[in-house]
Amino acid sequence: MHTAPLTEPSDVRAEPGLVRWAIVAAGAVALGVATSFGQTYLPDQLRSLANSATPWTIAAFALSLVTRRPLRAACVAGLSLVGLVVGYELASRIRLDVGLSGSWRLFWTVCALVVGPVVGYLGALARARSEPARVLLVGGLSGLAIGEGVHGLVELSTTTSSVYWWISVGAGAAGLVWFGWVRRTVGLAAATTGVAAVAALAFTVVYSRIL
Repeated sequence: MHTAPLTEPSDVRAEPGLVRWAIVAAGAVALGVATSFGQTYLPDQLRSLANSATPWTIAAFALSLVTRRPLRAACVAGLSLVGLVVGYELASRIRLDVGLSGSWRLFWTVCALVVGPVVGYLGALARARSEPARVLLVGGLSGLAIGEGVHGLVELSTTTSSVYWWISVGAGAAGLVWFGWVRRTVGLAAATTGVAAVAALAFTVVYSRIL
């Protein structure tokens, strides 16, 4: 009688997951490091790209695509944003001997642990064809880009170039137009625009209070 060789299925199944987590962690830290360098070496017109919340949020969403499970995607996105903060802090400390103050480090970590899981969770549901999740995700990200762009144009016009802020506003508006055109449903387009308006307003209110 022939018997199959013994294997360790738990280890075999765990390895791809561990690899994904390692890739996500490394990618997040690397993007955080790149942010620090971007603040120094990007041209003036685009330097605000390395000092904005929208790119980090989109990066966390992109990294969460390694899994289709909503809860895992939420964890991945949240930890990705934390990794971005860690990478930025390490690079800035090593390169420039400066970093985030204690209050700012706490603020961005809390934001990472609040916003990241929401983005990752909605992203996974959106991939599973949930229309409400798609409305919230597209509206939220578009509103974030628009709100941050408007904040930059109004509050930071004397210290930063307006080029990136206009790009941010344009990208957010383009996201809303694209979603409305793809879905071809007035109700969904209106709902997405409403979510974007709330997200943009919330961003400007929060930033106006902390900056």
